[in-house]
Amino acid sequence: MLAQRIGILCVVCLAILGTILGIDAALPEKRFQEGSVSEETIDSITRFSLEFWRGLEQERKEPNLFCSGLSAYIVLGMLLNGAHGDTYAELARAMNCEGKPLEEFNAVAANLMPLLQRRDPELLITTANALWVDRHVWVDKAYVRRLRSSFQAETARLDFDDPHRAADTINSWISKKTRGFLQNVLHPNHLVSNNPDDWTAMVLTNVLYFKGKWKTQFQPSDTRELPFYDDADHEIKRVPMMKLYSKVFPYLETPTFQAVVLPYIREDIGFYLFVPRKGQTLDALIQEVTVDNWKAWMQSFRGIELESVGLPRFELKPMTYDLKTVLEGMGVRQVFDREAANFKGTFTLPGYGEDMYVRHFMQQSKVKVDEEGTEAAVVTAVVGFISVSMNIIIRPKVIADRPFLFALVHRPTGLPLFIGTVREPQH
Repeated sequence: MLAQRIGILCVVCLAILGTILGIDAALPEKRFQEGSVSEETIDSITRFSLEFWRGLEQERKEPNLFCSGLSAYIVLGMLLNGAHGDTYAELARAMNCEGKPLEEFNAVAANLMPLLQRRDPELLITTANALWVDRHVWVDKAYVRRLRSSFQAETARLDFDDPHRAADTINSWISKKTRGFLQNVLHPNHLVSNNPDDWTAMVLTNVLYFKGKWKTQFQPSDTRELPFYDDADHEIKRVPMMKLYSKVFPYLETPTFQAVVLPYIREDIGFYLFVPRKGQTLDALIQEVTVDNWKAWMQSFRGIELESVGLPRFELKPMTYDLKTVLEGMGVRQVFDREAANFKGTFTLPGYGEDMYVRHFMQQSKVKVDEEGTEAAVVTAVVGFISVSMNIIIRPKVIADRPFLFALVHRPTGLPLFIGTVREPQH
């Protein structure tokens, strides 16, 4: 029998980061397309992103974590456009858009894409999507039109019978979109199934890339090797601690943590740093990160002169997460079931079938923070197959010398683009 393998691989999101500034206000003036992305939409994506991140925290096998729920959300949105029946309903529930017509969701996606685009010499944000279809597979033209119009997706034909060349082509695209920051993300094995009744049909890719410089850069001469402690206040290593002194930054404190927003050259994206107080733990802080609390925190930062801010210079090497368990915990189950997944009519292997299901869903991430700014990238990948068988104080200090949480946030909306936790800084 002819080996049949049909799949979707979605490489989803890359980012490169930086900093923020705000005085006497929690958020800068809304300068994005006013009204184009509603508060309800931001709440839905934020709810998904936080649940996604918390799910990864529960599955975490390494001390550090860096991910993008937004990236996964975009890929699921492209999957949603090809789903039908109960599979569509399940995806919509997980994405907090249940009951909305597909046209309304796609209008939201179309308005969201420009929000993630900026070509500025000092701050670069790029999002890119692509649909790669096997040369043997028929794909619904209406589906392609929706991805092009709503997700600005590029389209191309590949020969997945040659997985090495196909992977090289996609990896080159990713490298180009991330200016070489991420390379060799996709392995040829991702495009091959060990089931002779599966045919790799399609790959979806989304790249979210951010690169910016701190508005107030850390001076290398102020960086010192200082202790980094665990939650029990035991020194675990020494790290290069970057310092800023007597600067005004948006600041927030609670009985559990202190938080500060470090500004980029442009103020609508910010690096939010959350440091548990002594006697508190990062896990306790994580439990407080609910949607309601997040929204309240985003509105509660106020400009204050800080005595000092300390942030380790660190780099988290590429980390790869299998997202299947996390997404199943969020209610996304049918897409992984070769019997139940319903993408009929969207992808068809002529003469063999159209029963597509998702075989793999993964995300790879990388982040670097130094005196000049932040660089980060997250790639989410989905591989699917078609089966033919079937209170503020004066001059406080915020020193991240213990496990901490950080997020890259769109300040006008409070939408988290990336979230990470650091328990053992690497440099």
